[in-house]
Amino acid sequence: METTTIILLKILGPVFFLMAFAVFFRPLLMQKILFEFLDEDEELFQWGVIAFVMGIVIVQFHNIWSGLPEIIITLTGWIAIAEGILFILFPTVGKRLIRAFSPSLLMIDGLVALAIGTYFCWIGFM
Repeated sequence: METTTIILLKILGPVFFLMAFAVFFRPLLMQKILFEFLDEDEELFQWGVIAFVMGIVIVQFHNIWSGLPEIIITLTGWIAIAEGILFILFPTVGKRLIRAFSPSLLMIDGLVALAIGTYFCWIGFM
């Protein structure tokens, strides 16, 4: 496994893990943040820029499509790029998509984040 992959596993693993626990232990706060976030176009634009830059950095240094951890990391980068473009250029569409999520989908996102975070931490730190 490449050094870049291990570094990204050690960075992204705890981030996914922490976000999962935020969803599980503070679900009402997470819903409030998500929906209030949609009311502010400036915040949505800023999040788009942050997501786009994060995605570009990941893909620039880690566009690897072999091995499960590598693929998940690379997909995370490409998804961040797409999210950034969506929020910067098409904020109305982004808002509609996010508003379509119900609290139950937030819990599913939390479970996915927990699984990815656990997997990344296990591989990255072992």
